[in-house]
Amino acid sequence: MKTDEASPTAPHTPRRAPAPPAVKLLRLGFGVLGRGLPGPTSRYAYNLWFSTRRFRLTSREQQVLGTAQRLLIEANGRPVAVYVWGTGPAVFMVHGWHGSAAHFAEFVEPLVAAGFRAVAFDAPAHGESPGNRTKLPEIVDAMERIARRLGPFHAVIGHSFGAMCTTYALAEQRIAAGRVVCISPPAHMEGLVVSFGDTLGLPPPVQTRFRALLERDFGADMWARFSPEHHAMRLALPALIIHDVDDRSVPVAEAEALARAWRGAELVRTRRLGHRRILADADVIRRAVQFIRL
Repeated sequence: MKTDEASPTAPHTPRRAPAPPAVKLLRLGFGVLGRGLPGPTSRYAYNLWFSTRRFRLTSREQQVLGTAQRLLIEANGRPVAVYVWGTGPAVFMVHGWHGSAAHFAEFVEPLVAAGFRAVAFDAPAHGESPGNRTKLPEIVDAMERIARRLGPFHAVIGHSFGAMCTTYALAEQRIAAGRVVCISPPAHMEGLVVSFGDTLGLPPPVQTRFRALLERDFGADMWARFSPEHHAMRLALPALIIHDVDDRSVPVAEAEALARAWRGAELVRTRRLGHRRILADADVIRRAVQFIRL
């Protein structure tokens, strides 16, 4: 593992962002109901785990999507919105949970200018792809379908949960690529579940039942099987990992763990970009495109 820092950093833990009113109400409800009705409360939390939200696109994001060639590719009986820009070797961009292809808007022009064909998609139940619930295996199924139609891929860029889907898809040989860039990636499935429980204030009995529901549906081995750190040990392709030390959603320690597990991976730490702004930072984009061009 090689490390680099975009600017000098001092070890610290960023403060958690203030919870919005809706989350505060959920925390209150889970706290009250979870102690008396842990079974039904855990099932409600379990349903919430798979639910997605959509956010209004900026004018810039709308403008970039408007220049794309648009396709619909079916996966699991549902259409998936796919966007293509330019010609040349394909670079596949995989957004995170509650995200969309639009989050990679600032990557499009640099990739096309570098001679690549930029490919992005709205994962099931995200963006313009219908639905309001999905899960990692469904997203990976959609990625495989897109790879069959638009691959092979020269490189894949995954952000956040999209990096988790990417490492799983690569390790399971559902897609193939020559290089991979992981931005703001989690390293462990365990960390996502703990963060979810902490955010919603799930009482311990609810958390226990919630974890049991996950293992019932995905197997007791899911903690390793869905964890990027586990997959990184099996992947030999070159990797660039970029993470902000001020990320309040996924701690930078997750990227550090992933980089340690990924032989030869390069780790770049940034500052003051957080979890989402990092996707629009000119230096981050330049580093990613330069790495892909090697």
